[in-house]
Amino acid sequence: MEDSLTKAVVGYQQGEVSLHRVRNQILEATFRYLGRLRWGGEDEISEFLLLFHDRIEGLLTRFRFRGLPFRHFLLRTLKWQWRTFQKERNLRRRQDWVVADPWQGGADEDEVAESVVSGREEAELSALTPTARKRLVLLALKAAPYLDEIHLEAVSQHGGVDLAWLQACQYRLRKRTDDRRHRRDQLVKRRAVAFYRRLMAEDEARREFDPDRRRIHEGRAGLYRRRLVNLNRQRDALSTAPTHLEVAQLLGMPKGSVDSGLYHLKKNPASVYIGSNEDSARDQQHPQKDGA
Repeated sequence: MEDSLTKAVVGYQQGEVSLHRVRNQILEATFRYLGRLRWGGEDEISEFLLLFHDRIEGLLTRFRFRGLPFRHFLLRTLKWQWRTFQKERNLRRRQDWVVADPWQGGADEDEVAESVVSGREEAELSALTPTARKRLVLLALKAAPYLDEIHLEAVSQHGGVDLAWLQACQYRLRKRTDDRRHRRDQLVKRRAVAFYRRLMAEDEARREFDPDRRRIHEGRAGLYRRRLVNLNRQRDALSTAPTHLEVAQLLGMPKGSVDSGLYHLKKNPASVYIGSNEDSARDQQHPQKDGA
């Protein structure tokens, strides 16, 4: 048993290694696996790790060492956990994001503006807790390329930040978004070229009678098929929205704080608008509990 991760897991089961230590090792290994397998972008993986963190103790209980390292057991578990996470994330994106950010959900802009200036909304937003104000700013920066001036003014007023600073952040994030859109358009064009050349190579291979030349054409077709897969992965991983890292750099704070803030916001988006005491009480509990 030369694998260090397996040693740590067995040591935890025997009471020789703390849960905190083995949990950190598993999280590091999981982050590397997901990045190497290209199962998602950095922001998506960070959000998954926040959910996966609380499930690690159950994995340690179920694992039994019978010669195979813990990494094999972990990778099999990650496959179905990631699929479940993707399904739940897509559902939340269609539901919670509309609640937390109405103008992104196809709502009429006049209705949104009217609700912002209504007396009831003003009273609710004025009761925001400090944590809710920070999350409101995180949400605004995450959606900055798509916000209008009226939205920036509302965030400045109720989030307690300078409007000029918000406008400068929006300009920088829009510029980066435009750059990524340009890169994505280039990937789409390259994919179209690869798709056309793959069809041509397959057609030439079908019409070729010489076995040697047919193998050459089939090899070219296989090359373009692999190139198509790679281009599709690059396109899917290239999100046009601002990343958590970019938001963290603008705010001068760790990326993990942005991950955690947006994670809690997506779990309960209404807390930003009502500023409830339950939200502030829950914020005192860190999403990653120390089980050492």
